[in-house]
Amino acid sequence: MAVGVKPEVVEAIDKVLMEDWDPIGIGHLPRAEGEYRSYAVELADMLQAGVSKAEVVAYLVRVCQDMFGLKTDFDYREYVEHVAVLILEAGAQAQGERP
Repeated sequence: MAVGVKPEVVEAIDKVLMEDWDPIGIGHLPRAEGEYRSYAVELADMLQAGVSKAEVVAYLVRVCQDMFGLKTDFDYREYVEHVAVLILEAGAQAQGERP
């Protein structure tokens, strides 16, 4: 994790990933807690660096394709754009900023 990234930001992003993104459908399983944590850490680092929504979308799509072997189509990319907004908002709120 990059220096200066607040744990609260990682937690907020992790929550969005589990509740809203969840490409492999495990968010409802108690034992799955933390499954997406490494992605939350990476996204927190990206947000700290001033990443754009398009870059968050590209990252999430790449994770789905490369890490989970999932195919992504236009509808999925459109959905991920919504998730990217939630991630940006969650990160800003956890930092105490306005989204």
